[in-house]
Amino acid sequence: MSRPPKTTIALDVPPGWLVGIDLYYFTSTPAFKGIKGVPPGQTHILHWGQDETSVRNGVVFEAKDGEVLIFKWDAKKEEMLTNQTVDIAEALSIVPEQYAYMLPFDSISEEHQTPESQAFPKLVSHVTQKVVSSVIAPDVVVSSTTATVQEASVLKGALQKSREQRDERNAEKRHGSPTAEPAKSGDASHDIPADEMNNVTPGFENLDKEPTLSFPTLTPDQTWKPESTGRERTLDSLDSTWYVENVLLKNSSSEDLLGYFQLSFLLCLVLSNYSSSITWRDYIKILSKGEQLSAKNPDLYVQFFDTLVRQLTVAPAEYLDGLLELSALMEPLGNLKEIIFEGQRGFNHEEVAVSPKLKRGFESLESKLEEMGYKLEKPEE
Repeated sequence: MSRPPKTTIALDVPPGWLVGIDLYYFTSTPAFKGIKGVPPGQTHILHWGQDETSVRNGVVFEAKDGEVLIFKWDAKKEEMLTNQTVDIAEALSIVPEQYAYMLPFDSISEEHQTPESQAFPKLVSHVTQKVVSSVIAPDVVVSSTTATVQEASVLKGALQKSREQRDERNAEKRHGSPTAEPAKSGDASHDIPADEMNNVTPGFENLDKEPTLSFPTLTPDQTWKPESTGRERTLDSLDSTWYVENVLLKNSSSEDLLGYFQLSFLLCLVLSNYSSSITWRDYIKILSKGEQLSAKNPDLYVQFFDTLVRQLTVAPAEYLDGLLELSALMEPLGNLKEIIFEGQRGFNHEEVAVSPKLKRGFESLESKLEEMGYKLEKPEE
């Protein structure tokens, strides 16, 4: 059998699981074998979990004509095997007999359609394969608890420090302190826990093997040039233009930036990934103080406002002040409003004509926030 048209997903999960693709959700049955006919040319997310309360896992992919994606649940290891870890030849050999038991993507979208699910294409309009592959390795399963590279690095640093402190304690126990009585032969490690003897931090044995999210490194509170001081540093801390143009867009484009912003929201929305919610907020904080940038690149901001409105429209109410921490963004967005409607601030007072579409875009955003019960705050002087 030649490969079927569009993208085929062979998905082997236990019956009764909550399965989803994009923003469509359904419960797996004993006969369910996957999804067929996924239209190519768009980014999708396949996700699953035992029920509504369990940790959700998922894979982000770009659908391609004739592609077959394999996902098989390994009950013993309690992990999902993918194209990278399954016997691909064996898996592909049984796809023909499973094909009849796969649900057509069009049937899923028709049966489980909601206003939120219809908005999905616009939510990932800038999420290209380039963006996805730079953040997530191919076929890597992301979960609610997957950390960013930066967070994993901080954790590893803390664990290394903890390990060094344990080594010092263990050395003292083995050899005794200068004032301690000599240890009896055979008693040196009697009271040292096994995990400390093995130099392993309990619960983090496989930390280096855990997947991470490689979003661009964001520092919303440090947007100044390296080695800058005084007035220049103050200006750059108030205006993120230099940082966006010379750091975030150095080897990237405005489209990519918006793609990272959309991908961070997608992982937060579908997988409840907290690390992605931090990235999402950081992008908003950085763009909210782009004083010169908003005048130089109004199209970026118009698309940013449109994207943010669409995201807020589909976000569950419990996410707003939970995972998204939307209240904490009222002051940064209030700062952006002041930039757009009251002109340049701080040390730079020259007048800049503001694009009418930029104003309209922000007005739509503010209107959406007010509709949701949020009010922008004036920035502190």
